[in-house]
Amino acid sequence: LAVGESTTMADLGLLLCNRSLVLLTISYATGSYFQYLFFYWIQYYFDQVLKLGTEDGRLYATIPTVAMAVGMLSGGWILDRVQARFGGSRGRTVVPVCGMVASALLLGIGILGGPPGWVVTCFALAMGALGASEASFWVTGVEVGGKRGGLSAALLNTGGNAGGILAPVITPLFSERFGWQAGLGVASILCLLGAILWRWIDPVNDPAFPPRSITADPPRHP
Repeated sequence: LAVGESTTMADLGLLLCNRSLVLLTISYATGSYFQYLFFYWIQYYFDQVLKLGTEDGRLYATIPTVAMAVGMLSGGWILDRVQARFGGSRGRTVVPVCGMVASALLLGIGILGGPPGWVVTCFALAMGALGASEASFWVTGVEVGGKRGGLSAALLNTGGNAGGILAPVITPLFSERFGWQAGLGVASILCLLGAILWRWIDPVNDPAFPPRSITADPPRHP
């Protein structure tokens, strides 16, 4: 921010009313739901539902988390190259949409069953694909905010993870009533919906604030 410039409640209101930021946050919430489901319940799923035992359950639960970390790193690298090729909001959209759709489909394939190695491979690829979309969310969140990029990113993080904390609660309740395949399937459906929301996210033409160009240091008074 420029010298003497501070964030006001009006600034916060403009960000909260910005279409692209609202949709981006909801989309991020669907991805967070997906991730939190794995963090809290996937070991239980391997151990108790698939009857693989505690030791194998821990091992299989670790693999998707590691895959997500690898996906996050590679996703940023891919994003830079996709944007260089396609440019603008179109290039920004390709990575998260492809990643979230792939995550939803791979999770759906995994919960259909099969040998444990097949299931954990599908789950790991699902988390890796979702991790690859992370960079797009954060870069877009900052860009939407323009000169309030920090506050915009904070709202994205807060709102997105608010959706994620629902997973530890909803998953067991839904699974108890409809079965664990259905409980995990909810995350798959939400991830698809999150990908669809990118259709209306356009940080280039819908910034909450004009981006501030970096200029020389402000003049000093004698």
